Formats: sequence, C-alpha cells, structure tokens
Amino acid sequence: MGPFPQTFILRVEDEEGKVVYETDVLDVDKVDYEEKHCSDKAFLIIEDYCKGEQVVYDIPLEEDFDIDKLRLKVYDVGCRVEVINEIIYDEKSYEIYKSYGDTTSKGYYYHLTAGI
Repeated sequence: MGPFPQTFILRVEDEEGKVVYETDVLDVDKVDYEEKHCSDKAFLIIEDYCKGEQVVYDIPLEEDFDIDKLRLKVYDVGCRVEVINEIIYDEKSYEIYKSYGDTTSKGYYYHLTAGI
C-alpha cells in the first residue's frame, strides 16, 4: 500500500501469494481523516517520494478477505500533506502488523507552514 492517497495502490494476497483483491482507486467512503499539526504554529514538513513497496501489512485472517470490512486512517499533516497512516479491518487496528517494503528515494519536497 502506498502512503499517499493520490498514489494509492492496495493489493491483498493470500498466504500463498495469490492476489485476492487489487485496486488503485481510493474509496473515500472507507477513509477516516484526521488533521495533525494544523494550527497557528509553524511546521516544517518533509515528504520523501519513494519508488517501490512502501508499506506492507501482514494481517492474519481467519476468513476470506472482505473489502467492506476495510477502513483507512489518513492524516492531513499541516493541512498540506495527506498520508495513509493506519489500516483498520473488521473494527481492529493493524498498525503493529506494519512493515516497510523495498523502496528507493526519488526526491524530497519541503513545506514550511506559517500557521493556518
């Protein structure tokens, strides 16, 4: 799963590596947005644009995957940058199952907020 909603890719594989669900369209009805660091204080936000598999969740499921049980937590950082931060499946957070895939940095973007 990519960390930025505008470059979103979701691929679900079973334990044998067979793809059971795949999409590159972020369903906004499945997203919970939360603002972080949106205030009258100034913040420096640094985005690292990477190529590759940024975030991997290994979630043990007892039943077949059901897309209707999936929700994503997106942080709006500094009211400038949206980042997918957490996956929720069947009302349970799976943040602890997150690992980072193989990536290569392609450049940085810097945002200096002057307060909102």
